[in-house]
Amino acid sequence: MAAEGTISGVTDGGLAATHAPRPPIRLLAAPATGPERNTIQARVFPLACWRVEDLRFEFDSSFVLPDIQVELRLLASLIEEHTRVDFPDGVNPVRFPPPLAVFGHADPVSNDDYNKVLSGRRAQAIYGMLTRKTELWEDLFSHPFGGDNWNTPQILGTMRAKVGRSEDTGPTTAATRAQLFAEYMDRICQDFFDRPFQVDPKDFLGGGQDSGGKADFQGCGEFNPVLMFSKEENDRFNKDNDKTARNEANIPNRRVLVFLFRPGSKVDPASWPCPRAKEGVAACKKRFWSDASKRREFQELRRENKETHDTFGCRFYDRLAGRSPCEQGEPQALFHFSLLLRSNSGGGVLSNLKYKIFVTDKNLIEDKTDDEGRVKHPISRAGDFRMEIEGLDGFTMIPSTPIEVVDRLHRVEGFFILEPGGPNDADFFLPVDPDETVEKPEKPKPEEGANG
Repeated sequence: MAAEGTISGVTDGGLAATHAPRPPIRLLAAPATGPERNTIQARVFPLACWRVEDLRFEFDSSFVLPDIQVELRLLASLIEEHTRVDFPDGVNPVRFPPPLAVFGHADPVSNDDYNKVLSGRRAQAIYGMLTRKTELWEDLFSHPFGGDNWNTPQILGTMRAKVGRSEDTGPTTAATRAQLFAEYMDRICQDFFDRPFQVDPKDFLGGGQDSGGKADFQGCGEFNPVLMFSKEENDRFNKDNDKTARNEANIPNRRVLVFLFRPGSKVDPASWPCPRAKEGVAACKKRFWSDASKRREFQELRRENKETHDTFGCRFYDRLAGRSPCEQGEPQALFHFSLLLRSNSGGGVLSNLKYKIFVTDKNLIEDKTDDEGRVKHPISRAGDFRMEIEGLDGFTMIPSTPIEVVDRLHRVEGFFILEPGGPNDADFFLPVDPDETVEKPEKPKPEEGANG
């Protein structure tokens, strides 16, 4: 099953996308001869998805690193994009945001029970941050699990530095931690206008009804990897005393997803098949495919779910996420940004500069050019898009090009070379002041009789 949908934002640490529309339900119904009624209820299915990668967490930990702010901006825009606005009285708007559900995933290393807990703790951390339920972070802080221990100078120092309280180095209490958690959440959970945003617990799929978060956030453990090594690869990794290579190869499997559902969708937590984040694996295994044991084996060939569609053990999650661009890989892009940024003279490489590309007014791509001034991202449509570049006063418009057009040269008006230099030279370019006249050096004329 190929991925279906439209990418709205891609970063180093995640992805946001809208799913392809589902076909309408078609039924045959016989005419009634009395007061009989047929009740038809549409199946709950996601409209959009948001994925955050493993690098936004400490390794073997549920602590959320501050760089996730980039991906959270994508989530804020995605929620806004799929919020329905009605005018029941013809004047006053009523907003119906899409309900959310959070799923944590681990890699197929260690054991089922450990990974179920760790993935659930990551889902709890994301849910607690979005809802500002600091008590959920206090629970994670106060109850270390395996390598997941929040009570360290490094983690506390990261939060303090982000909120501007680096001088606070003493011990904490539950009250001071609650304040620190809230400030940290506000600082990293912001939209593209640098405004803190949060989600009401009522705007999750389970409506915040269950104290353990059932239907709102859950951990899937190692049951739904997107990548399974070949048997030869796995055996080789197991023989290595240093597990760094194995852990790096498993990065795609360690992720957290948020699915957005049709506005107005709700489920009864009691009937939701996924167990709570703190519950064991028994309820998960009841929803396994009949061939789940084979799916979970390291077989002769390496398998990626977007190609083989046989690495997810849970059939419920497979049906929920089977068409999702966030799980099946990005949809095949017909267009992309593939540009080499140069100064307006064409001679200066705009290397190692942060930039923003506004796909829409609310959805943007943030990244940094490489040493050659390269910008490369997939996009679903053709057009010219606004780009803001570090050091540029204003913006430039860049084109998306067909997928076969690569490394197109793009000159950026507003950058002028003072003198030749190499990448990372701080004086390599300066913004042009439109009120000043800048004299450009004349190109030397070839000597008479010289070639060219």
